[in-house]
Amino acid sequence: MDHVSLKLITMSSRRTANFNANKKEPLSPDHLVKSDSIRDKANPVHSTAYTAIVFGFFTALRRSNIAPPSTQEYDPAKHLSRGDVSFNADGFTVSLKWTKTLQDRSKTFDIPVANPPPGAIINPVAIVADFFASFPVRSTDPAFSFYDSTHQKLYVLTQSFLNKIIKDWIQALGLNPLMYSSHSIRRGSA
Repeated sequence: MDHVSLKLITMSSRRTANFNANKKEPLSPDHLVKSDSIRDKANPVHSTAYTAIVFGFFTALRRSNIAPPSTQEYDPAKHLSRGDVSFNADGFTVSLKWTKTLQDRSKTFDIPVANPPPGAIINPVAIVADFFASFPVRSTDPAFSFYDSTHQKLYVLTQSFLNKIIKDWIQALGLNPLMYSSHSIRRGSA
């Protein structure tokens, strides 16, 4: 091995040794249950966020699939729309057209979520079905959105708000909000 190669390896290993990733803690089923008890169930914003968190947990989706960066950046070819979720006797199926690892949209992934056994502490199928029934939107609208009471304005759950509400609820549970983010949903699912 020549001198230059050895120097590059040494520099690379030094950078790796000094790298301290700020890994977020995973959300657990216990967090989901406790969040359900502290959220305002009459508030459509809380219902939207809670449903998105449960949905993300049971599908192991990234926040980039669950919610757009902003209302204006919503792209039904990339982000989940209400029509991408279909219910059946066994639960529901999510059809993904885009993922971080499949950006050319060459195929669709179907993710089934089955009805849980009787007595399960969390029923994601019932939670998502109840939200969709309570807050109907067009099939092309974002999956986690709702109209105001006059049905004139569409409110869309964004990635930043999803992150904020997770931190708010984690803090309300007496935990450090700096240790959690929307990525905690996927980490907990894994």
